[in-house]
Amino acid sequence: MRLKDQVALITGSTRGIGRGIARRFAQEGCHVIINGRKREDVEVVCREIEAMGTGVRAVAAPGDVAQEAEVQGMFDVWRNHFERLDILVNNAGIWQSTPFEEMSRKEWDTILGIHLQGFFYCTRRAVDIMVAQRAGNIVSISSVSDLRAHEKAAAYDAAKGAILAGTRAIAVDLGKYGIRVNAISPGPIYVENWDNFTTPEKLERAGQQIILRRVGKPEDVAGVAVFLASEDASFITGQTIYVDGGLSAQARPPGGQAT
Repeated sequence: MRLKDQVALITGSTRGIGRGIARRFAQEGCHVIINGRKREDVEVVCREIEAMGTGVRAVAAPGDVAQEAEVQGMFDVWRNHFERLDILVNNAGIWQSTPFEEMSRKEWDTILGIHLQGFFYCTRRAVDIMVAQRAGNIVSISSVSDLRAHEKAAAYDAAKGAILAGTRAIAVDLGKYGIRVNAISPGPIYVENWDNFTTPEKLERAGQQIILRRVGKPEDVAGVAVFLASEDASFITGQTIYVDGGLSAQARPPGGQAT
């Protein structure tokens, strides 16, 4: 077990990529603090992880990462159950689909609040703990959109780009404390809510536009998160790994015409 007896707080871990990371961390022997905005969703995942039989603890810490007081409450939960915090995974986020010329200030603030303010609030509190420990790992989930833009997603893409830059800058500041700071930028990853706006046929076609001819799974991201949090990555900091099936590498879709 690569993370045996470590403790991780994973934001936005009630579904999708965050849930996949929490499950994989538990399989690797890591105690996990599960976060989401709805307590009932958080408790479902906690029960699911404890039923895996790995012997790890799954602790519920509901809260909205965009609200500083609620983030403090999440860390109060950590303090009530554990003495160390080895890993923080900044995963919480929401999608948007609004043309920039129609975007309101409220929508802009909401997207940046969850992605960027949440990144700051959680990382800042984790850093206080990790500096005292002289050790720790911070892994933030960005997006391939930190490199390639989406249509109708200016706020989302801006936030993800800021997380990428922030990861590098924070890594520079924290290296002297033995804290490593890295990011993962996923491409298209199939998660539960995709079923609300796509079909299996559309999913198959989307996969054919990618070098590896499929969309990703949360498990694809989770494996990289384990690697970055483990001693196998002990000399890696300030980096971003693209888990996108080759999307960021290609100049055109497979079989398409050069532009």
